[in-house]
Amino acid sequence: MSTVYVEKSIQIQELIQSENPDIILCQGTKLSEDICPSELFPDNFIVFRKDNLHGGGVCIAVSSKLDTSYCADLNVNDLEAVWVKILV
Repeated sequence: MSTVYVEKSIQIQELIQSENPDIILCQGTKLSEDICPSELFPDNFIVFRKDNLHGGGVCIAVSSKLDTSYCADLNVNDLEAVWVKILV
């Protein structure tokens, strides 16, 4: 595991503890498929990702207290985006 990855993981954990967000949007994640969402986010977050190791990657982490669903119909292969629906 790289030092940069560990540092980013710690920063995310500190952000969650200090700000208590319900939704976290990330870009430029550079995560590989073998990294589990639970390595970055607490278990009470649902994580939607589109990985791209070549300088990109995006994810949306949503608190499990919100009613959330993935919008697969909006997924375009060549677009670096993740779409979710949050019902309030």
